[in-house]
Amino acid sequence: MYVLHDMLCGLTWGSSSETSSSSQLVLRSRSSATHEIERKLHEQDERLDRLQKALEKSDAQDEDLRSGWALMMHDLKEMTRMAGQLLAKTNKWKANTAAQHLDEWFQYFDRDASGGIDVQELQRGLERLGMDSHSHQAKAIVKRYAGKGQIDAKQFSRLVRDVQLLLTFDQDGSGTLDADELLPALLQLGLHSCTERHAELILRAWDVDGSGRLDLLEFTDLVRSLQAFSRFDLDGSGDIDLPELREALHLLGLPVDSDIAQAILRRYDADASRRIELHEFAVLVRDISLFTSFDRDGNGVLDADELLPALRKLGLSDKAIAQVTTIVATWDENGDGQINLLEFVTLVRDLKVFTQFDRDGSGTISAAELRLALRELGTNVDNDVAAIILAKYDRDRSGVIELHEFSHLVRDLPALVGPRGAYEDPFAIDFLPSNPMSC
Repeated sequence: MYVLHDMLCGLTWGSSSETSSSSQLVLRSRSSATHEIERKLHEQDERLDRLQKALEKSDAQDEDLRSGWALMMHDLKEMTRMAGQLLAKTNKWKANTAAQHLDEWFQYFDRDASGGIDVQELQRGLERLGMDSHSHQAKAIVKRYAGKGQIDAKQFSRLVRDVQLLLTFDQDGSGTLDADELLPALLQLGLHSCTERHAELILRAWDVDGSGRLDLLEFTDLVRSLQAFSRFDLDGSGDIDLPELREALHLLGLPVDSDIAQAILRRYDADASRRIELHEFAVLVRDISLFTSFDRDGNGVLDADELLPALRKLGLSDKAIAQVTTIVATWDENGDGQINLLEFVTLVRDLKVFTQFDRDGSGTISAAELRLALRELGTNVDNDVAAIILAKYDRDRSGVIELHEFSHLVRDLPALVGPRGAYEDPFAIDFLPSNPMSC
């Protein structure tokens, strides 16, 4: 570009006498400059052609690399699938063999011949049943089946048959079930009208750890729930109507009258079918199991003393727990001075949100904590707006939002964070007991 600029400027340099010289000299000068420009442009074209060819060659090499990489990943995926299938078959054989020779396997596990299998013996032997003995699931299995230190022959037989049932449907050797593997299990267990969509909903309802798969404990809880569901589905319709629900609630340890039963039906009937289907029943059973674990006198409601352990399990500070009487009064919607199942479920949801907001565990929510929580829910507010919102709900003018004041804020949260659904999903109950069907 500088050469081109110098050549063009050179055509105008010189005195007026020089510019009035013969036209021949001017034409020769212009012709020379034009040729030079054309030469330079031709050189640029050649450079561009060489660069284009180099890029095309590079693209071809990149395409070869991409194609080779894709083929390699496809082969690796196929080999992994085949290895998983082989592992699944091996695990099935192990579980079936153990089920056929329970006494021999029990003696193998019971290394010290104590007549029981302790935690260490069980964890060492899980691999002989077709389960990974070093996984997080293994620790949960040990806790479930050997929670009291030892398991006897009867408990061992139950463990083996639970493992055998799971591995019957495990196709990839993972020791867990995804929705595709769960569907044939549900069909074989009696849900003859179950579809892929139903399997996905059921998996989501019982997938406590959010892994997208059911491990042994989640699957066995589902199986026991299904057995209970079948027992409550008196007419064999595949769902539970109001009369059947009342009977089910009673058998699950929750005596309620017709009005409460109808309110529970409305609360858990997600598709407004006026009946409870299995995936809806799963959520109900989990909530009932949690509720009844605190209902010591079994009267179907929680008083302040029974509510205290639930508040501690939620991780509330001592300052917040000290407000238990106020908490009961705030969430007691029917004014009977106690907390029923529906009020408890609402309370649990609200308290989970409260603990998310209360970053420092002080039992109160400051303006800064409120601003951060709203931002995480998708609503950005500055300090001034956060202070205005806090002042609206800070009824005693303490400068912070206490738990009983928070109940009013939580009702307005959907309006504050918009219609995106950011409020409901992140705060589902996630501290469920290990065996929801133990009741």
